Amino acid sequence: LLAAATRHLDGLLDLNPDEAGMHLVARLAPPLAARMDDREAASRAARANLTAPSLSAFFHGKPTAQGLLLGYAAVAEEAMDGAVGRLAAALAT
Repeated sequence: LLAAATRHLDGLLDLNPDEAGMHLVARLAPPLAARMDDREAASRAARANLTAPSLSAFFHGKPTAQGLLLGYAAVAEEAMDGAVGRLAAALAT
């Protein structure tokens, strides 16, 4: 996921690497955040047949962070680059 993100998501999402787990937090990069909030980003991902919930959906009250939760445990390694490329295309338009 990190390698694919480096190739496709520069200027769109900033990923926070973690040593373990099944997902990563990807904050909206400033250029993307200027165009849309994380709920719109999650909606665009869904239209590309990707599940990437918005971080703001997990807040009670006013959200203090904007981003997406990117799961990778159920994605085959050989499919990762294509999925991340589809996410980038959905967010770039």
